[in-house]
Amino acid sequence: MATLPETANISGVLRPAQYRRRPLFLHFFDLHFLEERGISRLSQHIRSEASLALRISIVLGSEVYVPAASYYESPLARSLLNQFRGTDAEAAILLIGSGGTIWEFAEEKRPQYAAGSTQASIYSQVQDQPFPWRRRLRSASADISSSWVTSTETQDALDIARIKDPNLPKDILERWKTVPERLGRSAFVLDYVKPILFGTAQNAVADFRTSRLINRMYFSSFAQELGAGVFQDLRYLSDGTITPSGSPEDDINYFSLVEGMRHENILSLIRDVNPSSVRSIFFDQRFRAAFHSTQAIYNVISDHRLSVDTIVINALPKEKDAALAVFGKSASLTFGDDRYIYYKAEFKKVSGSLATIIVVHPSAMGKARAAAAARAALSHFAAKRLFVIGIAGACPRPTVPSNHVRLGDVVIATFVVEHDHIKLQEDEKIYRDHPQRTSHEVQQMASLLGISADVRLPEATQTRYREILDGALADVKSVRPSDATDLLCDKQGNTIAHPEDHARSMGIPRLHLGVIATGDTLLKNSAVRDSIRDRFEALAIDMETSAVRDVAWEMNIQFWAFRGAVDYCDGRKNDFWHVYASVAAAAAARLFLEQIPDSWQ
Repeated sequence: MATLPETANISGVLRPAQYRRRPLFLHFFDLHFLEERGISRLSQHIRSEASLALRISIVLGSEVYVPAASYYESPLARSLLNQFRGTDAEAAILLIGSGGTIWEFAEEKRPQYAAGSTQASIYSQVQDQPFPWRRRLRSASADISSSWVTSTETQDALDIARIKDPNLPKDILERWKTVPERLGRSAFVLDYVKPILFGTAQNAVADFRTSRLINRMYFSSFAQELGAGVFQDLRYLSDGTITPSGSPEDDINYFSLVEGMRHENILSLIRDVNPSSVRSIFFDQRFRAAFHSTQAIYNVISDHRLSVDTIVINALPKEKDAALAVFGKSASLTFGDDRYIYYKAEFKKVSGSLATIIVVHPSAMGKARAAAAARAALSHFAAKRLFVIGIAGACPRPTVPSNHVRLGDVVIATFVVEHDHIKLQEDEKIYRDHPQRTSHEVQQMASLLGISADVRLPEATQTRYREILDGALADVKSVRPSDATDLLCDKQGNTIAHPEDHARSMGIPRLHLGVIATGDTLLKNSAVRDSIRDRFEALAIDMETSAVRDVAWEMNIQFWAFRGAVDYCDGRKNDFWHVYASVAAAAAARLFLEQIPDSWQ
């Protein structure tokens, strides 16, 4: 393990992200992707986001790649892109497709669609080439077919095959393998794949999952060949997963950049300026400042990163203070233009080896800021694990004592779900995220420590947890609030009695294993809380965990989450339990970390 310097500034270790133009692939104009996103119902939001993302790509793109199919099939793409015809940006926008010319491309595309279809009609009438042309060296259909036949054992395929609908065929996985051959020359799109997979059965969830998988394979085919960056973290033009990229260091974090532009008072300019002036915004110092404050986090130089055991993300200053009281602060680190302060902490594990922890907290609560802080930390530190530690709202279940989370209790995530990632239709709300597992290490360590829903903590585990907890509480000059303040009430304000729980020890948090649900809403509504609890079997609700989960997945490192319960997500919110629950969550994290075998990498 590298030794961390004790100095307060080690900016020479890593260079900041370069402010330069880079190749960008615009995936979001694809007609099938737009239909999946529900363009007919959210058209204004989608159009506004697509317009702004396009303008950002004109500013930052050395080449802006648009699939020719997107341009000709999508009215949205044509209307937004045509604004730049005859401007300085026109030469930077490249239509890409098979064939040496747009007319050869159209001749190859037309037979892929049924006679009389909209697409067949479109490709019969192609007359002009509005932007420069680039010929694809690979075939998107061939790439999708290749990926498709090897995907039968992936989670995506299993998720589709396991949909509980008696009308769906029972042999979906067998049908799956035949799709490329049975498609023949037809386009690899949902309309033609669906009859092969599902016959005449209609299931909106199956359609969505299949379309999402095809789209991701399609985007990956383009991005990999082009070696181009893409837009990540779009709000309306995203399916909630990481968009396949051909050059991750060139990716643009859309939401963070928009926030940066708003802070630098340049957002309205880039939205409203005449198309002929958009490209020149690259030289505007305000845009440069917005880029540097939000995009440097993607400049990961793994060879130069400092090795640590764990990075801890705390959304609030009081959570950070609690973590440092538990882990022990030994230095503060900064990196050049990076605006975050990184707090180094060290402690000895049971094995006698030294664990090195880096603690960082974003500027405010919420998923986008937590993800930005996590990516920033990972650009400087090569960590084995990424933790979220802090407070959350409890999802009480007084009829089930083993799952009844009380104030001060700690929920350790075995699954995480984004509860507000939804698709709103006229008569239906479709939840687009599903509980996803955290690190396999969580269950292993819980078993080692004897943590179970049905029995009290073993004496040795309980004693050590009390030692960590009491020591940190003394450091922050706090104590456990009176149990009299732990009031659970119904909608009318009537007190609901907490159930008897033989597995609960008095005066110490109960440690729960289960689902943490994340959303960008500060929840003060018990009915909504219960709905989230029942739908996802959630034990706690917070505002950051799912975003950091996605960063950990993207960077392929272990992810854990510890949340201390401070309220019941209702109108009785207060700060009584904030400090105690923050310390309790951090103490539980240290309890786990102390016991991790050195052999676990």
